[in-house]
Amino acid sequence: MQVETLPKIRQPTVWTMHDMWGLTGGCHYSRNCDRYLTGCGQCPILESQHKWDMSRWGWRRKMRAWRNADYTIVTPSRWLARCAEKSPITKNAPTRVIANGIETSTFRPHEKKFARSTFGLPLEKKLILFGASNENEPNKGGHLLLPALMQLADSHLANSIAVACFGPNIPRGFEKLPFPVYGQGYLHDSLTLALLYSAADVFVAPSMQDNLPNTIVEALSCGCPSVGFDIGGIPDLIIQHKTGYLAPSFETDQLSRGIEWVLENDARRETLAANAREKALRDYSIQTQSQTYLHLFQEVVNRSDQ
Repeated sequence: MQVETLPKIRQPTVWTMHDMWGLTGGCHYSRNCDRYLTGCGQCPILESQHKWDMSRWGWRRKMRAWRNADYTIVTPSRWLARCAEKSPITKNAPTRVIANGIETSTFRPHEKKFARSTFGLPLEKKLILFGASNENEPNKGGHLLLPALMQLADSHLANSIAVACFGPNIPRGFEKLPFPVYGQGYLHDSLTLALLYSAADVFVAPSMQDNLPNTIVEALSCGCPSVGFDIGGIPDLIIQHKTGYLAPSFETDQLSRGIEWVLENDARRETLAANAREKALRDYSIQTQSQTYLHLFQEVVNRSDQ
């Protein structure tokens, strides 16, 4: 969409934002930068020292084009809603939070022994699962996961741990882990992915900035407790000590501790798994998402008729 397209739409518009692009001069995630609150410029992503760089021009272009546009913002997470409400570009637009929905009948728990045998994973190990991303995406936090897993080598669980990942390949450095690592490559269908989540005892998402990670939604729906940092939309998904463990931002020792906390007590992990599935059914089904959107559309139509 061109920036100038939005005000040309003659009907009330609902815009679902999946990242920060609509709030900034151009970046999809601002990382630690809050310059989008004051007009951008000197963009750290562009490695720019100029106040009037491309980010500021982009910011002003959106500000000018959308000033009088009639649109309602939907964000999947509370975090992104707060960002939209603070950005001068979007702060005057009504904002609603509607979480992404998934097919909870597809992403459902499967018997663990069957799931592990499908992938050739060890039955006797406590299995940690993560999604391996492109190494050029620092926001995904793979460089923080490796030291967290390394610290588990000194835990009382060290001899009982195995690690599995899905994605393009096993990230560099993970061959140094003192645990077996099973790379599953790309998984191209939801049923296979649901089986892999069901095979795991804990899913780890070490993202540094994220909206509402689908991987965590899917893991919870498969009854897999999750561990991640207390950033972005992750606190919407991981309820501390209920559906998993939230570590303070970027503290790898606490990320490691969270993984250990989930794995060290079988009865507790079963409770976490049940809580995770219950939360997914309640908050993240396609049916819940669609009904909430229908109610919002009706509100928007009623508001425009007044």
